[in-house]
Amino acid sequence: MRAYLLLILQIFFCSVAAMPENSPFPGGLAVLDIGSSEWAKFENKDVMVLREDNRNLALLGIGLQKKPGEYQIETQVGNFIFYIKPKTYPTQHLTIKNKNHVTPPKRDLDRIFREKREMNEIFKNFRLKKDIDLNFSIPSDGFVSSEFGLKRYLNGQARSPHSGIDIAAVQGTSVFAPSAGIVAMTGNYFFNGKTVLLDHGQGLITMYCHLSKITVAQSEKIKKGVKIGEVGMTGRVTGAHLHWAVSLNNVRINPRNFLDNTK
Repeated sequence: MRAYLLLILQIFFCSVAAMPENSPFPGGLAVLDIGSSEWAKFENKDVMVLREDNRNLALLGIGLQKKPGEYQIETQVGNFIFYIKPKTYPTQHLTIKNKNHVTPPKRDLDRIFREKREMNEIFKNFRLKKDIDLNFSIPSDGFVSSEFGLKRYLNGQARSPHSGIDIAAVQGTSVFAPSAGIVAMTGNYFFNGKTVLLDHGQGLITMYCHLSKITVAQSEKIKKGVKIGEVGMTGRVTGAHLHWAVSLNNVRINPRNFLDNTK
């Protein structure tokens, strides 16, 4: 059975024109040379493996909560040691007019927990796929109003760090797929509003929140540059914007890791 799985993984190996930079710190990704290994795991989770210049590389997303230090990645040919470096992020204070979006009432908690479970199941996906385009394009026109990793305070209350990039734009501005993928989920959520999740393969999932309109359907295969929705103000917002998030091996990392990788 193991040999069969290894054969399948080898068939679906990826070959990409450009590789993201090695950025082994919280919110970044580690690009690790794993020799001849055809698979990799970290903390019992599958890790994306790509082939470049006749070598196999593991791309490991590093969550914001990961502490600096020495870690090991498991591979077919043994364990490889790598190091996570420290990184600090600035603080941001926001004022939310709808108090229920800061401290939700009990009647909304069941919905919130259910939606979180549904999205977490998508983030866990590891779909074998070849030819993953890691050279992302910006999904919408506008300007970045909030960067990834900000330590957030909503109406003075500490909240989880910002897990994506906010692109402020006029309501109705088109949102495009930054890379080819499959529409893994669409919906209208308590915090995220109208949302689309795209599965690009091998644990790489992107999310687009607060849309005013969704223009794709679940399970639809889409190409890079296809319109998936329009910027809006749905869910918990302070103004019209797109919240763009990237998940790799089920941890949220900075979308900028996948921009400008043609150098």
